[in-house]
Order: sequence, then C-alpha cells, then structure tokens
Amino acid sequence: MGRRKATINERVIRTVHGLVMTGQAKPTPYRDGQNVIRDNRTASIVYLPPEAKDVPVLMRELVAWNTEALTQQELPIPIVAALAHYQFATIHPYFDGNGRTARSPP
Repeated sequence: MGRRKATINERVIRTVHGLVMTGQAKPTPYRDGQNVIRDNRTASIVYLPPEAKDVPVLMRELVAWNTEALTQQELPIPIVAALAHYQFATIHPYFDGNGRTARSPP
C-alpha cells in the first residue's frame, strides 16, 4: 500500500487553525489587525509581527516555498519542516493559536 502525500496549502493551514481553536474543521481567516508578542513578566513587547495587510502575501509565499522545497528534495524533510515552522511563527498570521497550529499535523 502506498502512502499518500499530504498537501499543505493555505486552506489546510486555515482549517487546522479552525480545528485547534474551535474544534471544527472550518477555515479561519487570518488576523485583520496588528498583534504583538509580549514578555509575560514585564509586558514589554518582544516581537512585532508583520502588519496584517502583509499576512496573505507572506502566507502564499511560505506555502509556495514549502511546496517547491519538498518537490526539489534538495533539503532533508526535517529541515524543510523546521524552516516552515519558524517562518509561520515569524509571520504570526493569527491573533492566537499560531504555535498550536504550527505544531499540528496537516
């Protein structure tokens, strides 16, 4: 029996986020405003993600890069996964649930 390859696209990512956040397989929209990452102790801003208006393009570029990297097979799959995870966290496309979404399998 052959194994089917999982396709990671924006709809899959948005659906995984919906599952993580609401328990329903319903795609969720990307954030529509600015968010910040704060230090839990001091409340100081430690990271300012890209503006919301840039998120759709950044996510399209991430998905395209991921698809190309997996197709070309020049990098080991764990490296592709690590880079995609890092970039997803950097883009921070949602107000909440970014880490849980990034860690969830498609």
